[in-house]
Amino acid sequence: MTEELEYLKHASARGGVVPPSSPPGSGAGVAVGAGGGGGWRNRRSQKLDKMEILTLQSSLHSEIQAKQAVGEELSRTRAELLASQRELVEVRQRLESLSRDMKHKEQHIRDMQARLDQHAPHQPGNSSRSWRWSSPYMPLFIGVTSCLWGVAILVYHQIYD
Repeated sequence: MTEELEYLKHASARGGVVPPSSPPGSGAGVAVGAGGGGGWRNRRSQKLDKMEILTLQSSLHSEIQAKQAVGEELSRTRAELLASQRELVEVRQRLESLSRDMKHKEQHIRDMQARLDQHAPHQPGNSSRSWRWSSPYMPLFIGVTSCLWGVAILVYHQIYD
């Protein structure tokens, strides 16, 4: 019996299987530790392996979720960027349109002022320039140009602020 115990100790130290040529009754053909002291090591090792696999799976799942969240955020950011770019193009077009309109109106005012200068009677001591500032159309001129400049400044601030 002591011989069999010695043999089992040596076999478990090598981590092997008891050879089939062992004496009968010594557990021939059975893995060392399957019913003895080494079985708990195998079960513990398997349990640790399973825990490690579960931990890795959980970590992988978390990384996948984080990647999906980043992808969704990127999609939202791209959509916002495209919307902002479209809005910027629209505002620039509107600014150009208002600028052309303002230049057209300023030219119209200059033409009307030139016509008034041509038809206005020149009195001695009054230059045509002093007549312009006392013209009844001057408040209209000042109001229109200041209004147009106000709109231009407003649009400018919408674009660049």
